[in-house]
Amino acid sequence: MRVLYLHQVSMDKPTRKGVGILPLPPFKVTEGALFVYKNLRMRISTVCFLILLLVQDLNAQQSTFVKVTGQVLPDNGLSYVPDKPELRIVPYNEAEAVITTTVDSVGKFSADLSLKMPGAYELRYKNFKMSMLLSPAEPVYQVTIKCDEKQEVKSMRITGSRENDAYRIFKRENTGFKDLLRDVKTACADGKNCAEKLRKQFAAQNELMEYLKSGYKGTYVATTLASLGEVPDLNGTGSILGQMQAGFFDAVNFKDSMLYRTPDLTNKISWYLDYVADTSAPARISFIRHLMDKTKGSHFAQKSLLTVLFNSFLDDYRESYAQSLVQWANAEPGLADAQAVLAAKLKLVANVLPGQPAPDVTGQNLKQQTQTLLNTVKENKLTLLIFWESDCPHCRKAMPGFISLYKKYHPKGLEVFAASLDNDTSKWHLFIDYNHLTWTNIVLPTGSSAHADYFIQYTPTAVLIDHSGHIIRRFVSVDDLEKDISAVLVK
Repeated sequence: MRVLYLHQVSMDKPTRKGVGILPLPPFKVTEGALFVYKNLRMRISTVCFLILLLVQDLNAQQSTFVKVTGQVLPDNGLSYVPDKPELRIVPYNEAEAVITTTVDSVGKFSADLSLKMPGAYELRYKNFKMSMLLSPAEPVYQVTIKCDEKQEVKSMRITGSRENDAYRIFKRENTGFKDLLRDVKTACADGKNCAEKLRKQFAAQNELMEYLKSGYKGTYVATTLASLGEVPDLNGTGSILGQMQAGFFDAVNFKDSMLYRTPDLTNKISWYLDYVADTSAPARISFIRHLMDKTKGSHFAQKSLLTVLFNSFLDDYRESYAQSLVQWANAEPGLADAQAVLAAKLKLVANVLPGQPAPDVTGQNLKQQTQTLLNTVKENKLTLLIFWESDCPHCRKAMPGFISLYKKYHPKGLEVFAASLDNDTSKWHLFIDYNHLTWTNIVLPTGSSAHADYFIQYTPTAVLIDHSGHIIRRFVSVDDLEKDISAVLVK
């Protein structure tokens, strides 16, 4: 279960001011006056033209209502049975409201959304969800949902939308490009042959993006995302990998406010970090600085890109990049004033990065006795702190992995300190008894500062702490814990 701690980036609200032009008073037309008049008329015309452009731009930013309408159809030709009437439209930008609408007795639904610019959304109904692109350029989106005889959703489809047709092509081709990147480092062992192959494949990727620009003019994909999908021209000097690292984001306009309306920028950054990037400490700082420099002059772009990097590093457990982001932020004068919320988040993250002293955690154990984390830490070679909830699906899924680690490494000096966020202690007791969790269990009291102290965004969250009370790992997945545990306990 995700526990949101601080708000993510919200879209700026444009303002509009009325503009008026006063009429000129009459005057006698002399030769000199005529010259002045002509120049004045030309200037007024220029001003009027600029005002017209400004008004058009402001109008483009005003909210436009679009309609998402459709019907749920049984795939077997039977009548629709309205066993669950609620359908939700969830925006990618978490600052926007979720739209909930009702599916009526014959399976029809309709919802109106207020949009300022295009963006990614999810249509969710029952056990199914579908990504879609909504844009002020298209007033109506027609959706068909098909169910089986058990009323479970089998498919969702949008028809008659150029925006979504273009987006499907973009997503499909980018998936293929990701597959290519996955093999780049190993494939380049062939030297020149690999270079020629990659040049052709990268050129083909760029040709596809040009096709989207020309074939779907006016769509969000053509104006914004196609440039995001472009890759560097591999005809320069130096290694193929070096050219890719240097030019991977050259085609991206980071000042384009619409760039941050879908997950595609986050995806491209993740692919770069997974398959292309030099991961050394200096290169990490250089990468962050290089991208952030591209937002200079735009407060909104700076905030948006910084949020993308922050969330990407933390959600994907890129702890070393989180450290580099903190280091970059500390060297940026005025960042705390310009981006107060993000600067505050970075400060909280900095307090729980590897090498920092672990904040204490206190709670009541199963016998309603007060127990503290740091006392447990002193008594063991290594302590795994886990924040969890008994009704959290992700916690339930991760629990067998935690149990396996405990059984394997407890005899060697590992202790688990499991801090529950449960409000219902009866559920907490039942889960512990049923799963035979014999490690240290506490439930956090109301008003505990542990959420802030450890920057808890979701559960489960795992923190590895050494005998001296210092954090070894904070932003780490369950799958990656064992190598850090074995590095300490297996000699």
